[in-house]
Amino acid sequence: MSKSLEHVYCFRVGSRNCFKVGRTKSTPEKRKRNVSTGSFEKLSVYRDIPTEDASSLETYILHLLDEKRAENGDFFHVTEEELNSAVDEAVSFFAEFQPLRGQAEAMKSRIPRETMAKPSGEALQIHRELREQMNQRYFIQQRIELLEAKIKVAIGDESGMQGVASWKWVEQLVFDRSKFKMEHPELYQRYIRNGGHRTFLVDRIETDGEAPVEELMAIADGAAAHVERPYLDHAELLYDEHGLPK
Repeated sequence: MSKSLEHVYCFRVGSRNCFKVGRTKSTPEKRKRNVSTGSFEKLSVYRDIPTEDASSLETYILHLLDEKRAENGDFFHVTEEELNSAVDEAVSFFAEFQPLRGQAEAMKSRIPRETMAKPSGEALQIHRELREQMNQRYFIQQRIELLEAKIKVAIGDESGMQGVASWKWVEQLVFDRSKFKMEHPELYQRYIRNGGHRTFLVDRIETDGEAPVEELMAIADGAAAHVERPYLDHAELLYDEHGLPK
C-alpha cells in the first residue's frame, strides 16, 4: 500500500532571488498563508514537488543549498538556476533510491537461503564504489568528531555558543534491561520476542564469487613447500644433553 503524498515546496519572496524550501502535508498554497517573511513582499509558490518521502527529499535539497542560507537560516539566496539544479538533483536521486530502499527493507525481514549469489560485473563495480565511499565516510566522520570536540571544549560549561552550536543538558530515563532480567526472569521471558533480521556486511576484498578460503590454503601450501626442513627442535634451546633445563 502506497503512502499518501506530501509536498516539498519552494516559495519565492517577491521577485527576488530569495527562496524558502520546506514540506507540508497540506498544499503549498495553504502552507504559504502561515509563513512569515518579515517583509512586505508576498510569497509565491515557485515549485511544488509531490512525494511519498517529503522529509528525506527536503533534507537532501537543504544540504545542497546549505552554503546559500540567508542570515535568518530559513531562506536561501540563490538564483532560479541554482535552485532548480538542486531540486532536480534531489528528485532524480530519490526516483532511483526510493524503490530500491523499499525493496531492500522488505527483504531485510526474510530469512535468506544458505547459498551465495554469483556477482555480476555491475555488482563488482558497485562493490568497488561502495568500499571507496565507505572509506571516505570514515575519514570524514573522524574529521567531524575532531571539529565537534574543538567546539565543545570552546563552549566549556556554557549551554552553547551564539551562532555556532548549542550543547544543552537533556534528561533521559533509561530502562535497565540487565537488572530487570536478573530480578524478574520469568516476566522478562514473557515479553521478549524474536526480532531477527538480516545483517548487511560489505566484504573488504573482492573475489569472483568463490570463497577465498581455498585460495588462501593453496597459497599456504605453496609457501610451506619452500620452507627448509628439518624444522628447528625447540627442546634443544630449553634443555641440555641430560634433559635438564638450561
